[in-house]
Amino acid sequence: MWRYVIAVGLAAVVVAVLIALLARGGDGDGGDGGDRPVILPSPRPADIAQEGHLLGSPAAPVTVIEYADFQ
Repeated sequence: MWRYVIAVGLAAVVVAVLIALLARGGDGDGGDGGDRPVILPSPRPADIAQEGHLLGSPAAPVTVIEYADFQ
């Protein structure tokens, strides 16, 4: 009998901890954002050709097409 009570109590504690962690937010930083490092994008290598909205060689063996919608 006591085993079941302890098991149910332990399960309730685990569920409560999971709910508390999920309620903090998606990024888990606590909301202040002050201790996160700033990551800057790396510059495009100079040896990659760019013409208009195309990047790279037209004769490349792989073609990547990206569709984006900012709304």
